[in-house]
Amino acid sequence: MPTVLTNDAPLADLVRAYGCADIVPLTTSRVNSPNQIPYLDLLAKHVRDTAALLPVAVAEFQGRPVMYFLDGRTGEPDSTGRLELQHRLANRGDHAVLAVVRPGDLTLHPLNLNRELLNKHGLGRTIRAADANAPFIFHSIATGSFKLKGQPEDVDPVFRRIQELLELAVEDLVETRELDGMDVLSMTGRALFFRFLIDRRIVEADDLQEICPAALAGPKPHDLKAVFSTPERAAQTSTWLDQTFNGDLLPLVNTLNQATSPTQRQKAYEEAYADAGARSENLVFRHLEAILRGWKQIRSETQLTLPIDWDDLNFRHIPIGVLSQVYEDFSHKVDPHGSRDRSVHYTPRALAKLLVEQALAGVDAPHNARILDPSCGAGVFLVLALRELVRLRWEHDIERLRGNARRPNKAVIQAILHQQVRGFDISESALRLAALALYITVIELNEITRPPSEHHAGKALKDLVLFDKRTDEEKREQDKKKREKQPKGDDKKPSGFVLGSLGDTDFNNYFHVVVGNPPWTRLKDDGKSTIDSAGTRIARRVLKDRKLEKLAKGYKNPGGVPDLPFLWRAMEWLTPDGIMGFALDARLILSPSGPIAKARNALMQAVSVTGILNGSDLEETPVWPGMKMPWILMWARNEKPALEEHAFHIITPVREDELARNGKFRLDFQSAYTVPVKKVIEYGWLCKALAIGTTLDAQVMEKMVIAAKRQSISHIWGQKDGKLPSNRGLDIKPLKATAAPEWLLELEVFNDEDPGLFSTKCYPTYRNLYGDRRPNNTRKIENFYHPLTLFRRAPGETRESTKSVRLCGRNIAFSKNYFGYSASNHSESDMLIALLHLFAHSSLFQHFTYMFSAQIGARRRIIDKKDIDAFPFPILEELSEADRKRAVELADALDTHSTKDWDAIDTFVCKLFGLTKAEQQVVEDTVKFNGPYRVVRKRAAQPTPTDEVKTFASTLEKSLQPFFRVAGQRVRAAVVPPIEGKRVQQPWRFVTLLLDGDSWTPSPTLIADIMAEATKTSASRVVMPLPEGGLMMGLINKRRFWTRSRARLCALHIAHEQLEKCFPLGGDQ
Repeated sequence: MPTVLTNDAPLADLVRAYGCADIVPLTTSRVNSPNQIPYLDLLAKHVRDTAALLPVAVAEFQGRPVMYFLDGRTGEPDSTGRLELQHRLANRGDHAVLAVVRPGDLTLHPLNLNRELLNKHGLGRTIRAADANAPFIFHSIATGSFKLKGQPEDVDPVFRRIQELLELAVEDLVETRELDGMDVLSMTGRALFFRFLIDRRIVEADDLQEICPAALAGPKPHDLKAVFSTPERAAQTSTWLDQTFNGDLLPLVNTLNQATSPTQRQKAYEEAYADAGARSENLVFRHLEAILRGWKQIRSETQLTLPIDWDDLNFRHIPIGVLSQVYEDFSHKVDPHGSRDRSVHYTPRALAKLLVEQALAGVDAPHNARILDPSCGAGVFLVLALRELVRLRWEHDIERLRGNARRPNKAVIQAILHQQVRGFDISESALRLAALALYITVIELNEITRPPSEHHAGKALKDLVLFDKRTDEEKREQDKKKREKQPKGDDKKPSGFVLGSLGDTDFNNYFHVVVGNPPWTRLKDDGKSTIDSAGTRIARRVLKDRKLEKLAKGYKNPGGVPDLPFLWRAMEWLTPDGIMGFALDARLILSPSGPIAKARNALMQAVSVTGILNGSDLEETPVWPGMKMPWILMWARNEKPALEEHAFHIITPVREDELARNGKFRLDFQSAYTVPVKKVIEYGWLCKALAIGTTLDAQVMEKMVIAAKRQSISHIWGQKDGKLPSNRGLDIKPLKATAAPEWLLELEVFNDEDPGLFSTKCYPTYRNLYGDRRPNNTRKIENFYHPLTLFRRAPGETRESTKSVRLCGRNIAFSKNYFGYSASNHSESDMLIALLHLFAHSSLFQHFTYMFSAQIGARRRIIDKKDIDAFPFPILEELSEADRKRAVELADALDTHSTKDWDAIDTFVCKLFGLTKAEQQVVEDTVKFNGPYRVVRKRAAQPTPTDEVKTFASTLEKSLQPFFRVAGQRVRAAVVPPIEGKRVQQPWRFVTLLLDGDSWTPSPTLIADIMAEATKTSASRVVMPLPEGGLMMGLINKRRFWTRSRARLCALHIAHEQLEKCFPLGGDQ
């Protein structure tokens, strides 16, 4: 938690007027709090001795910096020093601002690597404490809705700038000069690492004789930034790096090992650098020197002027995780086939940090925990784990030693690294990057900066901390494939699937925490059979060990899925009661049935899942750049659950575009649902229902499932004898060599044309469209008998999109874009077809597919036939004559009227299945505001109109009235008028609940306090008791939070949690 020290209290009081809760002080002469670990770069002695200006404090949102503060009470900062500070802070990669705080106002300044933009917007923007919008300022900045001129647009600007600069090196050296990609990775990585040492003052001019004597002679200049400018200098510097860091720092020459003498090492390096220089016309040394000197990045024979160059980057402040991210991206470019085959997805630091911190929080004595990442990649989880373990160790020492506790020194940090952190991988380049990241982290955490020998790595990380889990045979095979010349532009050739850590039984029962982001992409061919065999074997082994023999016997790894085997293997790596935390494909919770659901049910009976963060609403956003699949974070305790009692929490952050643009989301723990495991096993759709909707939606679904058990569409239509025919339409290509059946050739084919053309017989025949060859899948003739209702596979994102068509009067074929249901030869065929047509266009059917489908709302915007088949169907004999007549009228009107009466259709369909008005409202609200389409998300994120806020308040009042009626009282819900401001859209709206006759007006101070609390907890809803009785409730000012259904949920919360506290029934009442 952020800390406010005594001498910072006046500053904290000033910034609270802007909705800022707590601050982390940055003014102390030495680091004295574990909470300051994220800011060690700003607290280092040489930075404080040399910087003209540094922030005195910082305020955070969800553990990330939002506002750095300068104390204007001591005088206005010099503009030159302030601009330099803005640029310095920009190197930290935060979407934050610099605030100069004075009594009565503050001035906000942007952070940007681009000095030109900083100079252009140097005056900043001043906000007065008396401004009506002042209480919302911190929240608006934290959530990205506050725009300040000069702020960068990129989600990760530092990563993007380094990526751009290194991409030029890749193009020049790898693509044009055809140098080995891994060699370029090691060379540029070593230069970047040395730049890091220079910027952090770990190496200085006095060290040049020891590091690179050749840089003191020969071509000028003679300084530390010349140590990679010739083969000899680069060789001497690389040898020094190896001696200091045990030789496993970005290996460049494969024949070198720990026994290689410095002389032999330097000779081998000089040959390698000379060869690279010869093949690139010495361009490689210009790129390496550009990194060190901060030149405008060069390209071929010219200098390329970019808005940002190497000189704008200060590696004193650039986060270590950015370097890991950059080089993992780099390795993808130089080794695309290996990256694809390993299903590599870089995990954003914020998500990895959340996984690590929450996992460690779940174990006893977390400061002593041993932690594993079994697919560590470039080491982002390992770096964060090391930092968190050091912080936890410091906290533990403070609790134990109090005033005698000291910041962990190098010996303690290295002991934590060597004894408590482990990483497995099957990629040599990834392990190189992980070693680099860990070495830099140890240096960063070490309080002592100089001399360089202080940072000597006592032990090599290879086979102690980092393990290549390939077998010798797998290494030889991969090396062989790597040496094979890859045709330019050929991206199909695989480099082979390797089981790695899944293939052995090492380290069983050893770790307290296992975290990571294992491969997700389904494997094919040999890879599929290999992973399925291993995954099945590991899971059955675990299930048998946990006395779940029946599950073990029937368990099979679901079709080439590689992430689930890591979960099962983690149960063996972990000690009893240990914690696992993984980033996974969301199919694990979004699949209501089938092999994935069966595997999920087995998993949840074998291990105690404790929490799931469902990120499916955040797919394809900068929260996880480049990630196009829905994802989850999952935590579990390594113990067999008691099924009758065990439950876990699931939370689904909603997409807030302002936050997502900056790679953030609101982690509102209050919005988490408690889900019994037994219910998930019974209702495979439950997790998906709670991902898209609320507990009210789950109640509607339970009602629909009960109705479907009486009779569903699948009871009437299907492939079995006695059922009406239904199937997907013609699958045309590839056409077969044999002739199509005669009955098909002259049959018309419907495919997205205007259904109104049916009466004119204008559809082309199969022969007209495709000739006389047989389609890939013909189907049976019965599937095309009229009358038909065709469900569109992609129903579209608006209500007006055609969901189905009725085709009556003659037989007709249709394309695979439709699922066809024929009612031919049924005595009530017209009624059947009319009902199906109405169902397809109803909100209830759309709601049902959102909750039930493994496709729509999960992976793709389509429905499967099994989604249609699972929908309930009324028993015809129980329909009244009025309902029969109404069904036909509505279906006919749907086809003939230009203006559709959607409310009438929804009311009729909901009534057929016994839904109440409140349940119908739940369906309407969810479809309107929670659907997976862009148009729905845009509508849901709009500011709430006043009439909808009033409707919310009215619903809230009516829902709570029965609780007051028993006490002879009446409650009134009133909307607090929005604050009128010119510059800032009010991010929250408020409602008061008071006893009839009471009145109360909120003060700006109270609003500021509420906003500070809301931002502190990342809440989307806050409830504050009022001093004289009653309460004020605030919700985010977005339409999705102000529906009638949400009002009912808020009423339930108030009744259970707030009623007695806010409306005490004393003896005098």
